[in-house]
Amino acid sequence: MVQLAPLAFAQEVDGSDLRREEREREERVNKLSIEEQLKLRAAERNAAEDPAVKAALEKRNRAIQEFGAALEHDQGRSDS
Repeated sequence: MVQLAPLAFAQEVDGSDLRREEREREERVNKLSIEEQLKLRAAERNAAEDPAVKAALEKRNRAIQEFGAALEHDQGRSDS
């Protein structure tokens, strides 16, 4: 069984931490056998179709947008 680290760590605003984590995850996946990779991809596809997962992703995306808007608003106030 492969354990993958969650992407919930603090990230740089420029997204560099997220890109690094994605790259590291892909490197770990590439070390799996083809059969294990296929099983993992199938599990990811099944999870992506789960209504609870879809709702959580939508909630996460809204939170990211709200964070970005708040950050831009705060930066606009500090530039004045």
